[in-house]
Amino acid sequence: MKKIVLNLTAEPLIKRMEALHTATGLPYSSILINALNAYLDPLPVPDEPAAKPKRKTRPFSPPVVDEVADYFRSRGLRHPTREAKSWIEYYEGRGWKWGTGAGRAIKSWKAVAAQWSRGKELGKSDDEPVDFDVEPSDLGLG
Repeated sequence: MKKIVLNLTAEPLIKRMEALHTATGLPYSSILINALNAYLDPLPVPDEPAAKPKRKTRPFSPPVVDEVADYFRSRGLRHPTREAKSWIEYYEGRGWKWGTGAGRAIKSWKAVAAQWSRGKELGKSDDEPVDFDVEPSDLGLG
């Protein structure tokens, strides 16, 4: 903090304080404090760090199925389009939030999709639904 040095001659200051004391009845200490406050008010507060401007973040815009499918394809998932549809349906249902409980807003869909795909790669979920498109020849019936 900066030191403030006041160059005041005592005689005019004492006469002014006596006049204010007589007129208002305030104690000398209050008159002096008020005078100092009036003198210091217009001065800026020194050595205050300037506030850093906040970075503007773009609002989250949900991806489309093709974007997610391309991303899953690049990560080597077996059924990228089907997984992309499942992923989008899941996170749309959660209001584009991730995590436990109420969840946190998704900022980067690729980061969340990477976790999803890691789970699929490790076999943490059943990504092989039953195929009901069975031909009779597949069953040896003709």
